[in-house]
Parts: sequence; structure tokens; C-alpha cells
Amino acid sequence: LRGTTLIRLMELINQSKPASVTRVLQKEISVDELYKSKQVMTVGTTLDVVSIIEVDGKKIGDGKVSELSKNLRELLL
Repeated sequence: LRGTTLIRLMELINQSKPASVTRVLQKEISVDELYKSKQVMTVGTTLDVVSIIEVDGKKIGDGKVSELSKNLRELLL
């Protein structure tokens, strides 16, 4: 769902162009794509930006909170 927080974060990314971000997009993905992702984040009003490190008992990427999600959270705050 493209909510207000996600819209604002994408605006901030496009304005500031952080070095760690090469491309930002929102799209529907399959569960298989989710499992194969290097990193997945959720964006919302209550939690701002949060790394998803595991889904259905399967690690996403290296299974650690990404620096990118930390940087995006700081940008949003």
C-alpha cells in the first residue's frame, strides 16, 4: 500500500540522492522473489523503516538489519 510515509520517504530519497541508493521502486513481487531478495524493508507511520530479516523461517539476504534501512530511517526522521 502506497501510504503517506512511503511517499514522503521516496520524495526525500529523490531530493537528497543518498550514495547508498541507486534505485528506488515499489512493485508487487512473488514470494519466490521475496525469498531471493538481498534486502526487504517495510515503511510505515509507526515504525518508520524496518528491515525484514526473515520470512517463513527463511533468511532474507544475510539475515541482518541492513545499513540502508538504518540510513533511510534516519533520512525519514
